[in-house]
This record gives sequence, C-alpha cells and structure tokens, in this order.
Amino acid sequence: MKRIFLPLLMMMAVALTCASCLGDGDEYEYTDNTGITAFTLGNLKQTFHRKTKDGLRDSTYTKSVSFSSTKFYIDQIEGLIYNPDSLPLGVDGTKVLCSVSSYNASTVGIKSMTSDTLSYFMGSDSTDFSKPRELHVYSNSGRGHKKYTVSVNIHRQDSSYVWKRMAQADASISDFGSITSMRLASTDGGLLLAASDGTQTRLFLHADGQDGWSESNAANAVLPADAYESLVAYDGTAYILNTATGDVTSFSGSATKTKRFSGLQRLVGADAAHIYAYTAADGGVSLCTVDMASGSTAAVGIDDEATWLPTRDITSAVLPLKTNSGASRIILAGNRETAYADTAAVVWSKLTDTQETADDEQFMFYDTQRVMRMPRLKGLQMAVYDGHLLAIGGAPVQEEGVESAPKQLYESRDNGLSWQRDTVVTLPDDFECSPTAFAMTTDKDNFVWIVCGRSGQVWRGRANYLGWRKEQGVYDKKRKF
Repeated sequence: MKRIFLPLLMMMAVALTCASCLGDGDEYEYTDNTGITAFTLGNLKQTFHRKTKDGLRDSTYTKSVSFSSTKFYIDQIEGLIYNPDSLPLGVDGTKVLCSVSSYNASTVGIKSMTSDTLSYFMGSDSTDFSKPRELHVYSNSGRGHKKYTVSVNIHRQDSSYVWKRMAQADASISDFGSITSMRLASTDGGLLLAASDGTQTRLFLHADGQDGWSESNAANAVLPADAYESLVAYDGTAYILNTATGDVTSFSGSATKTKRFSGLQRLVGADAAHIYAYTAADGGVSLCTVDMASGSTAAVGIDDEATWLPTRDITSAVLPLKTNSGASRIILAGNRETAYADTAAVVWSKLTDTQETADDEQFMFYDTQRVMRMPRLKGLQMAVYDGHLLAIGGAPVQEEGVESAPKQLYESRDNGLSWQRDTVVTLPDDFECSPTAFAMTTDKDNFVWIVCGRSGQVWRGRANYLGWRKEQGVYDKKRKF
C-alpha cells in the first residue's frame, strides 16, 4: 500500500517545504477539512450518424462538443459524483477533459484503472471515464482524506422515437369497420375510448398493464351517437356528456360519478379548476363552466365574437406554466362550419391559476395571420406531449367529399400560436387508419396512443429519452464537509 500514497506524500512535502519560506513570526494553520466542490466537463468527442444524400447508406462523423453546462451531483455523505442527466449517445467516455475543484485547493489524486496506484489528477490531460473512477482528495494539513467515486453517465440507447403495435380491441369491438368516429382519454386506471357507430356511443376501457379492451357500462345509459364528441379529460379524470339526458359522468380509475345538468350541448375541455362546455345562445353557442359538486354552471367570458368559437372537430389540451406553480393554459381549438371560408383552424386560450381566489380570466382568440397556423383538418385532435402541443387530423375540411386518413402529426411549441409538421414524432410506416375514425391521447408515462378505425390498429409510441430516469441535483455550496 506504500506505493498508493508515496506520490501524494511527495507532492504534499513539496507544498510544506514551500510554506516554510514564510517569514519568521508568520503563523499559518493548515486545515484538516477537505472535499471536492465541483466537477466540470470540457470538450468531448461525439460521433453522429446520418444518411447519405441519396438516403441509401449510413455515414458517421465525429466532432468536438462542449459539455461544460452538464450538471454533476456531488453526494458528500456517500462520496459519489455523477451526472443525473446522461450525456447523449456517441460521446467518447475514454477521453474526457474535465476540471475538479477542491476545498481550499486540496490535493486531488486519481486511482489507476488497473492497480491501486494513485497519481496526481491533471485536468489538462484527458481521462478515461468509460467506467467509474476513484478520486482521492487530501487536506493541506495532510491529516484529512476523502474518497469519491466518479461516474460519467452516457446514454447507450438512441433517443429516437419508437412505435409499438399493441393488442387491438377484443371481440366485442374487433369490427372497427362499423365505427365512424371516436375519441380517446387517459385516466388514472388506463385509457377510455368513446366510439360511435352512427347510432350510439360505446365506451371501452384499456386497463394499465393489461392487453386488450373491455366494454364499460359505467355511464349507466345508452349514449347518443354524438356523445363521443364530449369526451374530455384532465389529470387522470375523464368526463363525458350524455347529450340526451344532460348527465355528465366522470371516470377516475374505477370510480365514476354522474351529475345531471340542463342546457349543455357538449363538453369542450377541462383543466385544474373547471370543466368547460357549450350552451345554446342566440344564433350559436356560449361557453360555461360545469361544477360536478353543485350541479351548477357559470358563464365564461370571451374577448371576441362567439362566431369565432369552433363548432366542429373541437379539441383541447392543458399546458402547465413553467413560470407559475399551479397556473396553466388551456388551449381550445377546432373548426367552424364549412359555410365559413376559413383557411385554418380557430384557436383560443385561457389562463387558470388554482392559487388565485378570483378566476376572472376569459378565453382569448388567437386572431393571428401567422403563416404556420393550425391546419383545418377533419377530426382534429390535440394533446400535450413533452411540454408542447401535438395534433393529428384527416383531410382538410375544405375538401368536401375527400376522405383521407391522417398522414402526419403537427406540433406547436408556442402555446398553439404557430404549427408545423412534427419531424420527431412521425407515424409508423405501416400505419393504417380510417379517414374519420381515429383517436389520439397521451398518458402519464409519456406515451402517445393512437387507435385506428377500419384497421383496428392500436399504436403506442414514445421518444426513448422520455423513458429514461430523471433525477436532479447539483453541488450544494452550503453543505459542510
């Protein structure tokens, strides 16, 4: 074991010798405290994969990338140093440039990968961190010593998007050819599908961790054909309106609750504070909130003419605000009737803050002339995915008589103001769906679900990086050694 400490003892001896040059009468007391206070990466080599211009062959190239912003967590109690968010695939962990800061500029050594030998750590030299390494730090007095295990985590899996074809519905709804329209919602217990055959709406459940679907009679009534349009959900609870009776039924796991209302035409959305619905108005519709506890409704203000509210292909989604805890923005979108010469869908939004006692925010109309507006698609449906909006739809509404199944997904990263084709979340190669009967939602595990009429296909997809474990933590400067 002498060979372990000899190099470091020699370095410390030099430091003490230099300190002896202090003038007579000068007193300096060396501390026993020691520890690593920061671990920072520099430039690392990363290999990238791409297709050749003709799209027929794979090619690779390597370039130097700065990872200085990567956060490393330092566990002073357990002696662990690691990056909770792994470096991307292709980073070379065998030649890592990094810097280490220590308390009072204490001496830092690194243990060999093949023996017990310690050598002085040099940040200017590349270090092999392809597997965990030991760092030893010694106090200036020579009496304090602390050992750390350093792990530079690198992803071994690509972060691309992967679809999986799931088991389709059981025999009771295996004939998807009879389904004309559908909507899908995520609940605490799994997925709830509202499927209409033009005569009635039937409800089907897909429980978490199970294959297949089972029919549900939780609404305790035969639902009209248009009831599927009123399926909305928020935070694990789904709601549907029986347009014949006025009953609103909530689904949360296996628990259901029904309340009767009057005057409701359809549910259009839900957030942390309210369920939103349309009621009849002179020449059109008006917005209101629905209170499941009291069975009452209340009017909701809008900042423009009600004629700009969507009346078909209505969809909604809720985006939590990153700047205010408890606050969110509900996006309401859809199309107006074909009598209007609209070239794009109409979009509204409203802020909700559950920490505020007064909720006087009104829905605001996005009266924008942006080039990249939401497409005016049949059966338009929207969901929140990875912090932004995702939408799907069939043929453009203007093309009456044209039946076209969904061909791509669209995304918005500015709260629904502008839209473009999603280049990350793309539909599967063998995706086959009915032009009108399809449904999409996202669940708590970051999966996108799409159920297809006619073919009976059920797809579940997720970007790989959203399945990786997320941790947080950086060095706490207030922590004592």
